[in-house]
Amino acid sequence: PLTVEVRSAEGDRPVAGAHVTVITDRLRSHAHFCAADHAILGALTVPADIDAVTGPDGRVRVEVARGDRVEILVHPPAGDEPLVGVRQAVTVGEEPALAPVVRLPAGRWLTGTVTDAGGRDALTRTDAGGRFRLAVLPGACSVRAHGPTLGHPPVAAQVPGSTTTLFAHHVARIDVPAAGDLPPLALGLPAGAAVTG
Repeated sequence: PLTVEVRSAEGDRPVAGAHVTVITDRLRSHAHFCAADHAILGALTVPADIDAVTGPDGRVRVEVARGDRVEILVHPPAGDEPLVGVRQAVTVGEEPALAPVVRLPAGRWLTGTVTDAGGRDALTRTDAGGRFRLAVLPGACSVRAHGPTLGHPPVAAQVPGSTTTLFAHHVARIDVPAAGDLPPLALGLPAGAAVTG
């Protein structure tokens, strides 16, 4: 068994309602990520993926074999606090007292709108008006938008410090200040060309 404790990085308090995914076979990735929503994996999920939600004490316990090397993805709960999700690699030890503590850093709320070339709202990870809100860490980051269909041309983005290339329909690179107002971000999805024949 593996017990994971989720706490806020600032204030060191338990984070209840965080979604925890444990993956036993995954390539390493960067440590922080932002998501506008979270979908619990369904019944067709690979058995190595485990999803759980932390209790009031910020803890969750999942069954994995001792000695397994796993990746823990923690998605913050929905709410008003701009916590940023964290990935952490862990080797499951023999001693339950050495359970990993995952600390979610506080970020800043970034808001904006995603529209397609015709000005209509793209509904992927946005509300019905195309608006989004996600927590991001201060500093340089990129925001990737995916359209509701494959009818938008892809844009490649290299993950800094790696050989990983990600694809989206729009990539905006921004610098988030540590203080002050964050202006809303407007992301436009270009229309793809129709091909027949």
